[in-house]
Amino acid sequence: MQFSLREDLTPDLRQLLDEHWEILEATIQPYAAIVLHPQPTLSLWQSKVGSVPYLPKNIEYPKGADGQELQLLAQINFAEVPSLPNFPQAGILQFYIAPENELYGADLENLSATDNFRVLYFSEIETDEAQLTTDFSFLPEFESPLLGSAALQFEKKFSPISGGDYRFHDSLGKLLSEFHDDLIWEYADKVNDGVGHRIGGYPGFTQADPREWKEAYLDHDCLLFQLDSEQVQNANCFVDLMWGDTGIANFFIKSEALKKLDFSNVLFNWDCC
Repeated sequence: MQFSLREDLTPDLRQLLDEHWEILEATIQPYAAIVLHPQPTLSLWQSKVGSVPYLPKNIEYPKGADGQELQLLAQINFAEVPSLPNFPQAGILQFYIAPENELYGADLENLSATDNFRVLYFSEIETDEAQLTTDFSFLPEFESPLLGSAALQFEKKFSPISGGDYRFHDSLGKLLSEFHDDLIWEYADKVNDGVGHRIGGYPGFTQADPREWKEAYLDHDCLLFQLDSEQVQNANCFVDLMWGDTGIANFFIKSEALKKLDFSNVLFNWDCC
């Protein structure tokens, strides 16, 4: 596993983690870190945020409860993603949100309610463009947390549990708090705060893990996808991705469902400062 502690840890935290390395090591998971590369023109098949989706003509464009078309938030072509346990090895996974909705499609009373967000997966990819929707002029101009479009670049990394994950207290948090609560804050800051765009691994939050809210959410133990707030620009394009006041959006799934490539029960949540 390619993970090592930072050099600037305080002596107390480093000693504690070294002495209990087996607890930390047991939580280490791989994930795909994502970098956005602003780009105004993107192919129908490639991984991206924004732009228009890969959509076979026999598939109806997803709509919200009010009949309004949803916006493509992100599309992941797993042929471009480093191999991750249980995740698809191929196919296209898409995330749609309701940009006109106050919470962009999230339902805080029922995070799995898909009235105003959608996750679609295509296990086999049609390469004949004649079989795909290519005219998206029917889409409105979205008022959205996402302006612009970007290609996605992936890099496989490893990290232990994040300080915000609901399981942190039972693994490392309890141990750290026995010494000093400040060590918990340092861990979250310097070992893994969970922030950033990613597939898999552990999540980050500006507030708290929503899976602690209801017992039914606890078995959604896998971070399927996370999109953080970011503004990035190059000579070709500007991308403004902002969840409220610099928030983070997360999509969670049950590990058993992920193994079956069943994306019918996914939690969608975002929070901000």
